[in-house]
Amino acid sequence: VTLKVHISDASTHQPIPDALIEVFTNQVSIASGTSGTDGVAFIKFQYKLGTPLIVTATKHAYVPNSAPWKPIRLPVFSSLSLGLLPERSATLMVYEDVVQIVSGFQ
Repeated sequence: VTLKVHISDASTHQPIPDALIEVFTNQVSIASGTSGTDGVAFIKFQYKLGTPLIVTATKHAYVPNSAPWKPIRLPVFSSLSLGLLPERSATLMVYEDVVQIVSGFQ
C-alpha cells in the first residue's frame, strides 16, 4: 500500500518540509519517510486488511501529531493530512490559589 501524507502548519496552512512521518502498528514502526518541500510524503508498506495503524508526524519546533488509519477495504489510493502546531514557549507558575500560564508568544 502507498499512503500519501500531507503535513502542514496548523496555524498558517503552509506545507512543512522535512517532517518525519512514521507508520506504527502495535507500537512498532513499520514504515517511515520524510515530507518534501510541498509537505507531501509517499509512504509504502505492507498492509494486512483490518490491522489498525497510527500515522505520526514530527518536526523540530512543532508539536507532534498522529491519526489512526484503518481502511475497511484495501485502497487503490489513500491520502491523509496532518496539521502540526508550532511550539510556543510559556512559563507555568503555580501558587496556592491559582495557576498562571504566561505565553512567550507576542
